[in-house]
Amino acid sequence: MSPSHVGDLTTPPSKRPCYPSLPPVLLRYAEYLRSVYANAPPTYPDKLSPEVNTPYIKLALVKGTKVSNLQDANELTRLTLEGDLDLIFQHKEEISMDKVFTLGNDSKLRLVIVEGAPGIGKSTFVLELCRQWPKMLSLQPFSLVVLLKLRDEEIRLAEGVGDLLPWEDHRTDHATLVEEVMKRHGKGVLFLFDGFDEFPAHLRQSPSASYVMKVLTGKALPRATVLVTSRPSARIHLQPLMLSDSIKLIEVVGFGEEQIQQFAANVFGPESETLASFNDYLNVNPVIRSMMYNPLNCSIITEVYSETSRSKKPVPHTQTQLYTEMALWRLSRYILVSGTN
Repeated sequence: MSPSHVGDLTTPPSKRPCYPSLPPVLLRYAEYLRSVYANAPPTYPDKLSPEVNTPYIKLALVKGTKVSNLQDANELTRLTLEGDLDLIFQHKEEISMDKVFTLGNDSKLRLVIVEGAPGIGKSTFVLELCRQWPKMLSLQPFSLVVLLKLRDEEIRLAEGVGDLLPWEDHRTDHATLVEEVMKRHGKGVLFLFDGFDEFPAHLRQSPSASYVMKVLTGKALPRATVLVTSRPSARIHLQPLMLSDSIKLIEVVGFGEEQIQQFAANVFGPESETLASFNDYLNVNPVIRSMMYNPLNCSIITEVYSETSRSKKPVPHTQTQLYTEMALWRLSRYILVSGTN
């Protein structure tokens, strides 16, 4: 699992803002979305390791208060991919989850770009935003928070706002919902587009090629707020948008040494001999240790170490050996579970 620390971002009910009354159809849709997010499975449903009880996500602000041009932003992205938190925060400003949707000036925030390496926790982050929506003060201005996976074909092929408002509640008049959102030009709606790097390249390259791109660029639903997650490699198609003052670029930066130790202690036990031997293993394998800042890699490494230790097999010392062992172990587990001969 990619853990995510959110801290105490909630607001007591007595201090939450009061909202003007919304049409019943928006209220019902919001209730439906909240129930979906509350019951959503983990980001990695077939998890590799025991779940860490304390969620953890660390964010760095790239474009906002400290970075004013794209060349600097690209250079600072490289620092993040190297995974050294001490180095990262010498050049970037750490930002908490509850500050993601605020700007330091009077501009209206229209687009937040959240990037990071594969497995770093981007999808975990947006799911955590959805779950915090009823409680987090900075999310209270949004009457609707809609999470959409850009790998899904129905989202890729969306032709209008109705395709971006999925609703399985048959009591609802979907046409009325669409009409209300369009009448407001998207005001009060937060779209979370997860996985821009999984969006087809030919659709990314043209702002008019898909309805998703029209919403991203503000050509459709211009009063909506959009957050999009992406690997850095796909950001080139979003860079023209980053020149605006109403854009934030944020990175998910993964684990520091403290979080690596916390994760390993949760997997092996805080006082166990296995934890001590695992730390010794990391100390003599700097290549493997350098991979541990990535939460997904952290899960893979701890699980492979557990399996190789139990089976008395040699532990991996390179990335190739590590991923080979993971593939063999998961294939063996699949054969056992499925009963395949």
